[in-house]
Amino acid sequence: MKRLVFIFTLVLGLAQLAGARNYFQPGTVWIESGVYGVGQPVTTNYHTLSEYIDVEGEMVMECGTIDPETEEFEPYPFHIKTEGDKVFWRSTYAEAPEWYLMYDFSLQPGDEVTVYAPETTIGYQGATHYSVVKCIEIYTSPEEGGAEMMNLQEFQDPLPYNEDDKGTWIVGAGCTFGMLNPNLFDWIPNNFRIDKVTLKDGEVVYDNGRSKVEQIHEADFNIHSDGLNISVSGIDNETLVKVYSLDGNTIGQFFGNGNINVPATGVYIVKAGNSVCRVSI
Repeated sequence: MKRLVFIFTLVLGLAQLAGARNYFQPGTVWIESGVYGVGQPVTTNYHTLSEYIDVEGEMVMECGTIDPETEEFEPYPFHIKTEGDKVFWRSTYAEAPEWYLMYDFSLQPGDEVTVYAPETTIGYQGATHYSVVKCIEIYTSPEEGGAEMMNLQEFQDPLPYNEDDKGTWIVGAGCTFGMLNPNLFDWIPNNFRIDKVTLKDGEVVYDNGRSKVEQIHEADFNIHSDGLNISVSGIDNETLVKVYSLDGNTIGQFFGNGNINVPATGVYIVKAGNSVCRVSI
């Protein structure tokens, strides 16, 4: 009898998943890059979800970091589960943990919901940060692999609501600021972004193009920044220098030693010949 109940539950879950826009599945890998602060080096993070495990009769996934070379997995202190278009997380620190809503990809323009950020459980042992997010619009982004995107407005306690806090979810894959950060748009460093999301079978469900630049080996030229100005030296006059934003757009180019002004603070890619360097402004 228990086996029949289990099979029925599994079939029901698969039926729900079939109509869901949810890539929080075993083996999905999120590649994110950016800097944690001004003057800090560029960091690339690889997040993934484990196969389903049975925790006190409930099938959940471990969420953690994975080494892209050794495939060594290190879990974070919380579990993940999904229900259709919704993603929930639960701390592994608490004695009687409860499930918190992390994402709801079923939102339509005008809908709002309270979400909780699991990122803060790392090092804070169960502390949660929550806010109300409201769906403003849903659109398709050709520049990001044709992914479906959801623009959101965030409201935080205490009132009055701050209407300047806005962010974007990749429908089914998480916030552009990082899969662990569904909210807190005014607090999360805006120079950290999801680069690519790949399913276990290799299907790429999101790609903003930055990973193409990351494949170039590290730079062997000199680079210096002063305010919004980036200067390059140590190369010959025939070497083409290009400066890109993290979303892959070309900011400008020149030959040989020179400098260029960028439009705003953030992380930029500087390519000289076949060498590359990343600089935080």
